[in-house]
Amino acid sequence: MPSTSVTPSVPSLKEQLVRETCSMVRHLVTNGTRVPSRLVQATEQYEAALERGAPVDTAGLAATHERLSRLVAPAKPGTLYLLDYSFHQAGRWSSLGPVKQVRDMVKVAIVCVVTFILLSVLQLVEAHPDITLFGSGHRYLVVRVILERVFWLSAAGIGASFAMLFQLNDLIVTRTYDPDEAASYWVKFFLGVVAGFILVALVPMDPTADSGAEALGPPTIALLGGFSASAVYRILTRMVEALESIFSGGAREQMLAAEKASAIRAAEETGQARLALAGQLIQIQERIAAGLPADQATAQLRQVVSGLIAAADQIAAPSRTPGAGADKVPAFAVVSDSPQADAAGEDTLASADEDGSAARQPEESAAAAG
Repeated sequence: MPSTSVTPSVPSLKEQLVRETCSMVRHLVTNGTRVPSRLVQATEQYEAALERGAPVDTAGLAATHERLSRLVAPAKPGTLYLLDYSFHQAGRWSSLGPVKQVRDMVKVAIVCVVTFILLSVLQLVEAHPDITLFGSGHRYLVVRVILERVFWLSAAGIGASFAMLFQLNDLIVTRTYDPDEAASYWVKFFLGVVAGFILVALVPMDPTADSGAEALGPPTIALLGGFSASAVYRILTRMVEALESIFSGGAREQMLAAEKASAIRAAEETGQARLALAGQLIQIQERIAAGLPADQATAQLRQVVSGLIAAADQIAAPSRTPGAGADKVPAFAVVSDSPQADAAGEDTLASADEDGSAARQPEESAAAAG
């Protein structure tokens, strides 16, 4: 015999667009927003065609949906349809809100509040010196400890549910709630409950407290931890980082790390200096090709060479004076990557010197003849 259970079918894209378009028009008209009459007329025609099963112009429907989406922004069309659809659904818990996520969260909050009230009354009564509810045996001690932990969890649940309901309320007011994120809100709720319990375990409390005010101290901390699970996460992260910094290593490892960082900075500055020197040499080469006199080219090349010699002296200075500028590299501390580059530089200087001497020989001969 075939199963008679009916699973809810997923609406088609065309049907979803028509429903969201109708919900957006209702939202705009209800809030008194001015809507172009042609958009309202087009929406009515699409809705009537969908009910009759007549063909619908998908391109025009998508264009109408896009224009209405701009009018209702920052609200989301899917959220407007969800609120519109849920508002017309009658149910036992419909008075708690139009969204199922909110109704479920309100139920959980009510359970946490009722549990907190009952256990807080037991805690206050048990704290009285003349009343003993659980006796003095080991069995009653176990029951008391369990109820005390449940008391903390209920307080953390109140804080977590309050935080989640506050966030959901903002999303519903702005019409930006996304039902696909329902699971993430439940995860945040349970994270808040765990965070509140952890915070109670971290904060030292006096277990021999007799007064009611001191007995309500841990639940208050649990409520704060449940309300701000992210703060507890940051506290635990800072504690782990502090422990890692304590046991990360001694002075030798720190010195090696500093030397490695200094070597990296020196390599970067050396690379920049090489690029600067290469740029200067290219400029001199272009000037020579453009007709720069040989004596001026020789003077510029000698100036670059003198800069390299000065840089080499500055590099050798820290080795003679320990601790003086060990991580500083001069701007022209350039070392060639290959012997071919050095040979090319020497050939350039030699050719420049030959050109300069060749240019000076006619002048010297002319002066001697005169």
